[in-house]
Amino acid sequence: MGVLLRERERAMARSGDSAASRYDQTAHNLEPLTTRLRTRILNPGSGRWDRAGTVLETTAPRQYLVRLDGSGRTTLRTGATCASSRAFRGTTTGQQRRLAPPRPAKEGLNATDRHHATC
Repeated sequence: MGVLLRERERAMARSGDSAASRYDQTAHNLEPLTTRLRTRILNPGSGRWDRAGTVLETTAPRQYLVRLDGSGRTTLRTGATCASSRAFRGTTTGQQRRLAPPRPAKEGLNATDRHHATC
């Protein structure tokens, strides 16, 4: 029984080594963000980089306090969910879509029809 257990432990150790080597092949270090750097923030619900903000301070290794654009709220984010805006320049996912100016509302329509007329 003891021999079988030792063989099983050795096999587990070998599989752990190969898992670590597979992980290391694609893993990379993230460059640290500096204060006052414009960043894009990953939305965990949608998986999109749809929010932007400014790094206020580094609170811990790979952890940043970010002030969001628009609302002005501050949020604590890790380096994995914050990326410098430089990483998004020139890419289709990082380019901000320009919104067309709103169409003028048509007179004589109720609120629902006005909404659908401007879409």
